[in-house]
Amino acid sequence: MKKIFNIFVLLAGVALLLPGCSPDSHSLGRMADKSELNFSVTLDPSNSNQIIIDSDNLEYSVYWEWDNEAKAAAGYSTKTDDVLFFGFAGDYTFSYSVLSDGGLVTADPVTVTIPTYKLDYMSNPLWTYLTGGVGMEKEWVLDLDADGESLYFDGPLYFYGIGHSWETVSGSAYDPTDPDQWSWCPDWPSNQWLMPAADFGSLTFGAIVGHTLTADKKVEGIVQEGTYWLDVDNHILTMTNATMLRDEGRISIVTNWSRMTLLSLTNDAMQLGVLRDNDPNDGPCLLVYNFISKDYYTANK
Repeated sequence: MKKIFNIFVLLAGVALLLPGCSPDSHSLGRMADKSELNFSVTLDPSNSNQIIIDSDNLEYSVYWEWDNEAKAAAGYSTKTDDVLFFGFAGDYTFSYSVLSDGGLVTADPVTVTIPTYKLDYMSNPLWTYLTGGVGMEKEWVLDLDADGESLYFDGPLYFYGIGHSWETVSGSAYDPTDPDQWSWCPDWPSNQWLMPAADFGSLTFGAIVGHTLTADKKVEGIVQEGTYWLDVDNHILTMTNATMLRDEGRISIVTNWSRMTLLSLTNDAMQLGVLRDNDPNDGPCLLVYNFISKDYYTANK
């Protein structure tokens, strides 16, 4: 919520700088009242695992945020209306806000109960590889430890062109003539400038009470409790209120650390790509971070 609030404040500040008919007027305009917020959050009568959100304040930009006590599926949306699916039963609390002319206005939270579990979507083997399966959790580590060892990949970080995807790396769509499908997979011993050897911590993907995520980021000195979602059709992994393990030197050159392209995933290894889009010295590419399961690390160390 804080991130979106800051964005709204920035937009309001920019509006003050725009030329207008009354240059001496610095008022943001009238602040909307809570009583003017017209919205609904309801359980879908046709599917007890879906919640329908709908805003009637079409003149304003809107922001929805939701979570539950078990941290099963925290998330947000800026859509006027949407249908949201939740596989885990529980109470889900929604916050609704609009950016009125006078600033951000937030309604009282609304709680809706999902009465049933519906986890058949997790029958896809990718879910099992990532989490260990329904009712389980699985720990992953970056494939570089404090001793400077990479046990599965040649190193912890590869560089891929923006034309790469699950289909080109794990499927059969690789085209060596496509200039956007280049790759460089450096070994760490010969390229120690990539990042220092360290205990980077771990990522734990849970599927017990919900899609829980714990990012124990030892290099950054923080532990984040968030959630995740795996889009098995488009091979996209998203994280809310947490980000993956990474080297500190590259944090600023990636705008979006919450959305990752899943390039490969097996029971033992995983490759997650983020778009390098904010580097003043280099153009866009996929920074591909290589992970191994904690079980694989323990068995092979």
